[in-house]
Amino acid sequence: MSAILSTVAINVASHPFVYVRTLIQLGHEPIAPVDAVTLFGHKGQKLPGFFTYVAHIRKTDGFFGMYKGLTPRIIQSIISSNINTSVLKVFTDGAHDEEEDKVPETITEEIKIFAIKTSEQCIASMTAVTVAYPFHVISVRMMAQFVGHETVYKGVISSISEIYKEEGIKGFFSGLIPRLTAEFISVWVYNMLLYTAQKYIANAGTKKENQLYLQAISNYIAGYITYPFTLVSNIMAVNNCGLAAGAPPNMVFYSNWQECMLSLRSQGEIRRGSSLFRRFIKS
Repeated sequence: MSAILSTVAINVASHPFVYVRTLIQLGHEPIAPVDAVTLFGHKGQKLPGFFTYVAHIRKTDGFFGMYKGLTPRIIQSIISSNINTSVLKVFTDGAHDEEEDKVPETITEEIKIFAIKTSEQCIASMTAVTVAYPFHVISVRMMAQFVGHETVYKGVISSISEIYKEEGIKGFFSGLIPRLTAEFISVWVYNMLLYTAQKYIANAGTKKENQLYLQAISNYIAGYITYPFTLVSNIMAVNNCGLAAGAPPNMVFYSNWQECMLSLRSQGEIRRGSSLFRRFIKS
């Protein structure tokens, strides 16, 4: 119960940030840019940061309007966490558990154990993402309704019915492939960075504070590398779904997620939404 309450609290506290980021990722800029100076002293057009953007949402939809999409996001987090833990437990209780407990005597054995553990984490994480993904789609679409002021997706049950009626089962998994790609790369990059740092940096893994720093840095780098896939996943979750946010003139129709990624790269928008604060229009 404490784990569930913790999950709910974290999601409630972070949701306005997620909401603003999602709208920016979808390319929705309702507030005109203003003249400003960059950190390097160059003049430019500054886009609204988080506080200005969230104030606009609150002014438009009221205080509770800042929490559209929160309920399915909480459900997604709880399901994902439980599935991830359950799958890892299956591996832990598996036949090769005794082999993993042995201290590796050679570099080959050490790499083998590392690869096995990372593969298990990867499978657990990707399974959790897949099972909980329909609620992610519902959450993103609830937030995306702000663009066209729609009310198609109201509650979780009615949203499930709406998606199934209009798109069938595949609608619940719009944008899943780039999301799984991000998860796969993220787990491997994170573990490889952590493994390398602990093995080759003197005393890196001997102190708890060092361990926390290494985990934070590894997580940041993994997130930075995989961000384009996360961005494309959210865009494809909305693209051509019947909402104004996923249709022209707000968004072009994409035939697949690869086309979406290539389009964003060509426009220099592949990291759109990665920053919520000092945002400038690229000249």
